[in-house]
Amino acid sequence: MNKPSNEYGDQGLRHRIEHAQIVSLEDIPRFKELDLIASMQATHATSDMNMAEDRVGSERIKGGYAWQKFLDQGTVIANGSDFPVEHVNPFFGLYSSVTRQDHEGNPPEGWYPEEALSRVKKR
Repeated sequence: MNKPSNEYGDQGLRHRIEHAQIVSLEDIPRFKELDLIASMQATHATSDMNMAEDRVGSERIKGGYAWQKFLDQGTVIANGSDFPVEHVNPFFGLYSSVTRQDHEGNPPEGWYPEEALSRVKKR
């Protein structure tokens, strides 16, 4: 017979959702409610920006690569490279997170720039 998990005590473990790149707007608050970690790869935004909206539509893309929406509500974001799909260099992810541009600097203002991350934590 399996023992209930509470017999093992609180081990500080948290669940995360991998590839939380496209999330419906109504589900974003559930990450906070359920204390989930949103795991996504920043370089996917800049790799996908030329085709994502065409594939998911103008409504669903509002919850796409929504880093600031997650951070503003207090959700922890885990970021990675998703190597070998994307380049392993962590600076590529940092660049994509902050600029939301490809390596040629496009689009000039960034793709959905309101969702860009900052290198400085907000207070």
